[in-house]
Amino acid sequence: MAAAVLLAVLCLFPILHTAVPAGDLPPLVTRPGTVREVSPDALDLNTATLEQLQALPAIGPVRARNILDYRAQNGPFQSPEELAAVEDIGPGTLEKVRALICVTQQEEQP
Repeated sequence: MAAAVLLAVLCLFPILHTAVPAGDLPPLVTRPGTVREVSPDALDLNTATLEQLQALPAIGPVRARNILDYRAQNGPFQSPEELAAVEDIGPGTLEKVRALICVTQQEEQP
């Protein structure tokens, strides 16, 4: 039995370590085992304006202001999932906007 498992692993090893051409990279991976499809024109939570945030589904003036206040108090978002930490934004709202938002890491100013 152990020999069969070892043989299977040795046969699959080259397949598992095959290089992927840069143009064929998978969608953004947000956490181990989770793939997240992102719109090519996704809104960056770290640079979005009040008006841009209000254009997202389920985000009105109050939620948009809460997002900007959270960003001002806590610094840049580290991941799109951090949006759930904003007041009045729950899992349902996060799911509605998840494919429409992204987070880019901001370079620190000297």
